Amino acid sequence: MDYQILLQKKALYDQRKDTLPEATVKSYIQAFELEYTHHSTAIEGNTLSLLETKVLLEEGLSVGGKKLREIYEVVNA
Repeated sequence: MDYQILLQKKALYDQRKDTLPEATVKSYIQAFELEYTHHSTAIEGNTLSLLETKVLLEEGLSVGGKKLREIYEVVNA
C-alpha cells in the first residue's frame, strides 16, 4: 500500500474515531496489536500463523509443534 494513502486513511480515522462506538475503537486497537505482533515477529523468522498468534495472545494456549523461542517472542513482543 502506498504510504500516502495510508496516511490519508489514518487522518480520516483520526477525524471520525470519536464518533465510533467505544467497542469498535477497542476492536480496531486489538486487531492492530495482534497483526503488529504477528508481522514483527514474522520478520524475525517466527513461523506462527496469525491465527496461532491470536490463540496464544488471547486465550493463553500454546501451539503444539512450535519452538518455545517462537512462543516467547510473541508473548514478550
